Amino acid sequence: MSDRVWAVYIRRSSKREGDADVSDETQEAVARSRIPAEANVEIFSDSGGHNSGFTTDRPSYQRMLASLRSERLAGISAYNQSRLNRNAENDLALLRECVAHGVRLSVGDGQDLSTPSGKLTHGINAVVSQNYRDQMSATMVAQARQIFEQGGHRGNDPFGYVTLRDDRYRPLRPRTLAIVPGEAEVVRRVFALLATHPFSESAEILQREGEKRRVRGPWTTAAIKDLYRRREMYRGNVTARRGVEVLPVRHPAILNDEEYADAFSGVESRKRHIGAKPTFARRTYALRGLIRCSCGARMRGDTRISRGKSWSYYACPVADGRHQMEVDGRPVECHERRVPAREAEREVVTVLMSAALPPDAIEAVAAELRRRLASPTPGTSDKERQRLRTRMEQLRKQNEWGDLSDTEYRRLRSEVEAELLAIPGEAEKVVLFGRHRLVVQSLGDELATATPEAIQSVVALLIERVETRDRQVVGWVPTGPAEPFFNSALLSPWRPRTDSNRRRQP
Repeated sequence: MSDRVWAVYIRRSSKREGDADVSDETQEAVARSRIPAEANVEIFSDSGGHNSGFTTDRPSYQRMLASLRSERLAGISAYNQSRLNRNAENDLALLRECVAHGVRLSVGDGQDLSTPSGKLTHGINAVVSQNYRDQMSATMVAQARQIFEQGGHRGNDPFGYVTLRDDRYRPLRPRTLAIVPGEAEVVRRVFALLATHPFSESAEILQREGEKRRVRGPWTTAAIKDLYRRREMYRGNVTARRGVEVLPVRHPAILNDEEYADAFSGVESRKRHIGAKPTFARRTYALRGLIRCSCGARMRGDTRISRGKSWSYYACPVADGRHQMEVDGRPVECHERRVPAREAEREVVTVLMSAALPPDAIEAVAAELRRRLASPTPGTSDKERQRLRTRMEQLRKQNEWGDLSDTEYRRLRSEVEAELLAIPGEAEKVVLFGRHRLVVQSLGDELATATPEAIQSVVALLIERVETRDRQVVGWVPTGPAEPFFNSALLSPWRPRTDSNRRRQP
């Protein structure tokens, strides 16, 4: 195709361009030199922000893969093979994609990748590149460990300190920090504020007072948190693994013990979840998998904990912004608030407690269950399963096209799989009905003393769907096999949805 373009891929894992061995400009110039002069070129750059070549979770790399799969690319050019990947598996996967879509791959080795020898050379280079990355990583970890054990500081000079240097401006060995008086006063001011103010308010106060930072820009919550994260260092200690390991008193301290203790106590007192840890490890939601929002989405149980207390809700994933439903290709918006879980469960259970059924009626229901099992008809559960399977297939295609990253795809797929598992099968309902037939004979007496797990089992046995609107239960649909039970046994004026009574009047 004449309108196909050449991709020039640039990757620099260093945050600052001056730290890189090869600049972005050099990479682009070398990559362009391997492209036909008349070709259209599109730049894909993953520079800065520690974009590691060991993973494919890079924005521009994923966009380039999506363009490759959509037949937009005529070729891919890079400074060298390691700019594309430092992972042999990912590098060979890219080669397979290029071969499958007829895309030329130019990385400067001069090999014809359509030949066996060219593919062999490319594969060997991929393994060598990954081995180099692994060796460099191990070397840097060992060097950082040695510096830590010698009591030296790693990284840039932290705010409040400066590295001591000799007359030739070389850092003294082992690296030694000295206090910067003006910045040290700001550090003490920050920790004094943290004793009584949150991070955000501390940043606003410093900004209002006109305190200067070492770098350009205002005082932000992140900047204050970064100083607090280094609190052990400001006591004169050296830390590793973000404070997990501490070597005491290796350089002059800015904070004394009292200043440190006041700030630490203030921050800890404002953290959430202070108090006794809840004794329960797993929460039971009686309407799990059954309760629906007015937009049609299946609601999820959600518990909020603060200071030893808990509040349980059923939340709509569309209203929470976790994903959108689509009708006729248009996204559906939902603004429903969370439904208090205990109130919704209590209303449903109260209705069930008003029902009672004699033994002969139970036998009739059991016969109906067996008949339906012998010749099942598609119901709400079957339609929901089909919808979720279609959704899973759409997610897979979006991931292949590059519209979804691997991380996002795995998260959304897990959510859909959880929804599938939450849908009870018809055979499961028959087994549950037999298991709970004694409970069904007198629901009122049994539900009054049943455990939350038992209530959940009975509700799933009898109810197909519970509908909500404006934080209240507004209707429900019984399971097909259990519908005769409700027609005979439901004594409450609150009726389920049927063909003749489609909506409860609030």
